[in-house]
Amino acid sequence: MKEAIFGSSSITSVRMRGRVAGARRMPTRFCGLGKPASPLLRSRTCVGECRCGRVFGAIKTRAGDSISEDGKILNIAQRHVFPPGCRSGSLLPNTAAMLRFPPLLPFLLCFLAFLPTAPAAPDSTKVPGPAAAARGPNIVVFLVDDMGVHDTSVPFTLDGQGQPVKRRFNTFYRTPNLEALAASGMRFTSAYAQSVCSPTRCGLLTGRNSIRHGITDWLGADTAGSPAHWRRAGMTADEPTLPRLLQAGGWRTLHIGKAHFSTGAVTPEQLGFDLNIGGNHWGHPHKGYQGVPGYGGLPGLEAYDGSLFLTNALTNEAVRVLEKTVAEGRPFFLNMAFYAVHSPFTDDPAATGDYHESVNKQHHAFATMIEGMDASVGQIRRKLVDLGVAENTLLVFLGDNGSDSPALSPDGLPAEPFSDFPMRGKKGSKWEGGIRIPLMVAWAAGNPANPFQKALPIPANSIQQDIVASWDIPVTLCRIAGVPGAKGFGEDGHDLTPYLTGRPGPHRPQEVVIHYPHRHRNNFFSLIRRGNIKLIYNFESNTHQLYDLAADPTESHDLASTRPDTVAVMARALARRLAAAQGAAGPLIPTVATKAPKGNMVSIPLNPAVDTDGDGLPDSTEDADLNGLRSAGETEPDDPGNE
Repeated sequence: MKEAIFGSSSITSVRMRGRVAGARRMPTRFCGLGKPASPLLRSRTCVGECRCGRVFGAIKTRAGDSISEDGKILNIAQRHVFPPGCRSGSLLPNTAAMLRFPPLLPFLLCFLAFLPTAPAAPDSTKVPGPAAAARGPNIVVFLVDDMGVHDTSVPFTLDGQGQPVKRRFNTFYRTPNLEALAASGMRFTSAYAQSVCSPTRCGLLTGRNSIRHGITDWLGADTAGSPAHWRRAGMTADEPTLPRLLQAGGWRTLHIGKAHFSTGAVTPEQLGFDLNIGGNHWGHPHKGYQGVPGYGGLPGLEAYDGSLFLTNALTNEAVRVLEKTVAEGRPFFLNMAFYAVHSPFTDDPAATGDYHESVNKQHHAFATMIEGMDASVGQIRRKLVDLGVAENTLLVFLGDNGSDSPALSPDGLPAEPFSDFPMRGKKGSKWEGGIRIPLMVAWAAGNPANPFQKALPIPANSIQQDIVASWDIPVTLCRIAGVPGAKGFGEDGHDLTPYLTGRPGPHRPQEVVIHYPHRHRNNFFSLIRRGNIKLIYNFESNTHQLYDLAADPTESHDLASTRPDTVAVMARALARRLAAAQGAAGPLIPTVATKAPKGNMVSIPLNPAVDTDGDGLPDSTEDADLNGLRSAGETEPDDPGNE
């Protein structure tokens, strides 16, 4: 178990606004622990009691030190010395009697030394129970449906020097709150997700690639030729999930918006969320964004008459729930999962942007929905500031697959006036436009003195170009929160916290694997990106495509015929990654007719001229069944020693 970023060894105190759950109100007339007292009581050593029940001393108070009437620890907090093993990092403000008589402190401390102490803190390697006190920050994940890197005023494409380049899409969309988020934190320009929503959403709960969790298509789809045993019903209630782990660690876990984790048998509450508003088996607002009471039966929205745009209704609910949760003094995990900007593309009446360059009416509506989503992000961020918890709240923003913008096509490049955007394809495709997503991470309000931010100092306006994936996020959040993982959780994810602290990478393998054994805009494909080289395997036709994304970001020049050795090496790597990551469902091989050898998930080209390890044996001889794996009796094509 890796050491938690926000464990007791890293933090001695936490600046909080609002009352700590279970704390008694602080008298505000004594020493530096109340409103400024007389000079005689300033600059003295006081004692206090930690929430863990253990008495401590060595609080050197100074003029101006204070704790407000609602229990906020102000500038004195940085000098509290908590007892060894303390995990709460906060005061029980009940030390007034001690502070009233400073001369008695030596006797009091001597007396207290003989009092029984609270039990030692539990072993951090064990999964805590539901009543455990959370030690990490609040977390808000903004998950936007069908939003790609094209769909924001924040540029996610870079020039040769690694500097962001404003494209026409970036000047077309209006997302000032996302610009503010990027300016205050880190954006990842090579972040990947699955090509459709449910596989990504389930991966965000489990830290697993879709080949392992087995939900390889959007739930509700069941196209001809799909694997017979893909998990078409979705997740089950017994799976370890990010919200369940955080819930056990003391966080209140909140889901608001689209779920699409299951076809209906399993609710978000059964996956670890304390509260669910708006989430069920639907992958889109099936009764539209406006005009139908309760939005067609979305849970928790029954009181709405439908006159309010759905994005705004969900935002209002998020604000209401945050107010209640903060008032209770509980840390929280909010999964704010917008239905926007999924179809049906509907004009958001609150949008004010000029979108006359839209390619059609649907694109205009899409742009207004992007603007409305951005306004929601800003409203929630401002609410966190108003509630006094912004400095202790980590924000993660991402899309769930490539863009579904009506300005894009499944296989082509954007048309005028947006033809300067160097990315092909859209949601559901094998191209970069189908699988690249916007990803940004920032603190809701920056304060370098905040203990959480000291432990995770995210550089402002920073850009990270390394390859990362959506299924890295739950592993990263568990690390930040300091909660232990569980068997069956996070096998494919990597901890991104070294990136977030600005340490030069790479900090994870620079490759990503995506498997889509279904029929959609592109059919039955698997792909691997290693560094800048990307291989696509087309199962039905048993063909390979190879691209150098550094030299050819638009994937316009297929190198497969001129670099057959690279194709063979990459195809074997893809086959082995898929075999190593397959879950309980086993290999998810399409059932459609194929020109590939029977039983192969990925096949290696039959080319006797290819001998990648130069040992005199063609790859097709060493890997006779062409499945890319080391079968019985075969030798290793990538090893000249055949080991």
